[in-house]
Formats: sequence, structure tokens, C-alpha cells
Amino acid sequence: MTGVDWGGTAELLVRDLIAMGETERLQGRYAQAAGHFERALETACGTRNRTGEQHALAGLGYTYRVRGLYDKAAEYYGATLDVARANGDREWEAHALRCLGHLHRVQGRYEHAVEHYRQSLDLARLTSNHTAEHNALYGLGHVHLARGQHEEAVNHFERALAIARAAGNRTAQFDTLDGLGRAYVHIGRYEGALAQHRAALSLATELRHPTNQARAHDGLANAHRDAGRPERAHQHWQAALDILTAHDLERTYDPQITADAIRAHLAGRPDSSKP
Repeated sequence: MTGVDWGGTAELLVRDLIAMGETERLQGRYAQAAGHFERALETACGTRNRTGEQHALAGLGYTYRVRGLYDKAAEYYGATLDVARANGDREWEAHALRCLGHLHRVQGRYEHAVEHYRQSLDLARLTSNHTAEHNALYGLGHVHLARGQHEEAVNHFERALAIARAAGNRTAQFDTLDGLGRAYVHIGRYEGALAQHRAALSLATELRHPTNQARAHDGLANAHRDAGRPERAHQHWQAALDILTAHDLERTYDPQITADAIRAHLAGRPDSSKP
């Protein structure tokens, strides 16, 4: 979430802790991020800083989700939603609904995911919140991708990408380029997929996000593999693993893209076909 009004100087500590948590999160250091968010939450609750409380709760939900601790993530995301609704904050309500949708999606509960994403999308459009609209469309794109509805996935990702570009949100652009590239692979548009993942890699490199760099290399590897270029795929998986290893990371934002999963790809013959 961006554009937060933190109020007076009493909230400066919460702001700084949130900022440190976000920095650690973007670098993939999730345990350290959680520590900052926990301190921010304690301080925010003590000073009745509802915006800081929402932000810290959502940050904690993220750090638990990305580590596969889904019950804890659901607890914090649910608390974020409760606080947002009690505070009449529709922006944060849309954000919390999207986070819960994502949590359901990564666990394969697609009907629940769609329900939360659509509620988030409705709120986003009601309040003209383009960031939230992008996030909901992006989430729905991934649900369609997981269900094998590839054309629908492309449609949602393309709409989300247009919003991200109009807003100049480079992190959102990265995520959507990655999703669009993976959707293109499934409909046989390999060169288009490679173009999306190359653009995503360029953004991740500019932003110095190592986990996203690894995700982009994984996307390029998958596109090359499916296009019948296993040696190029092998090179990109090796690059992804090298990045994660250099930063002492074992996982990325995408629960399917981990160091172990990449090692499994590399363990196969470079000229092997699809798994």
C-alpha cells in the first residue's frame, strides 16, 4: 500500500518500522520483515494508529503466507479486514479482501479466491482505486491460469498491465508481466512469453529485487523449455538458482518457485522435454 498519511510525529516510529519491514520483505528476508511488522503492530495498537495497525497486520500476513504458514497468514489477513471494516476504510478493506483471495488461491480454493477477488474489484471500482483494481484483476488472472482458462487469464493480465503502466507502478508491472508471460506459454505464444519475461527481468534488475529476478529467470526457462530450447531453459534456471543462493534465499513470492523446485529442474537432462 502506498500514499499512506501517517499523521503526526507520534506515528514516526510505526512508519519507520513499516518501512524497514517492507525493505526486508522486498529482499526476501521474511523472518526479519516479520520482526519489524510485529514491533510496528505493538506500537500502532498502543498509540491507536489504525492505519499503522492495518499495514502491520497485512505485512505479517504476507510474511507468514510466503513461508507457507497459511493458518497464521489467514489470522492476520482476517484481522486486517476486521480493522478496515471497523474503521470504515474501503481502501484497506479492498486490500485485505485481495490478500485473502490470494491466500485461498495458493491453497487451491479457487471458488473462495474468486469470491474475495471480485469483492475487492467491486470496492476498487466503487472508490476509483486503480491499484486495488489492478491487484484484483491480477489475482483473477492467476485463478483462470490455474484452472486452465488461458485466454481468460490473458485477458485479465492484459487489463491489469494497462492499469499498472498508466499508474507507473513498476512492481505491479513486474508481477503482471510475469503472469502474462506464463499465460502466453500455455496458448503457444512463446516469443510473446519471452518478451514479457525479458521485460520483467529488466524491471526486477532495476528495482534490485532478487526474488523477482529469480522469478523472471524461471519464467524465461519455462518459455524456452516449452518452445523446445532445453539448453536455454537450463541456463535460466541456473541463473535463478545462482541469484537465490547468492542472497541466501530458498523461496520467492510464488510458492511454486523455490530453490528446491529449481534444483529439481536442473537435475533433469538439459535436453529433456516437459515434465
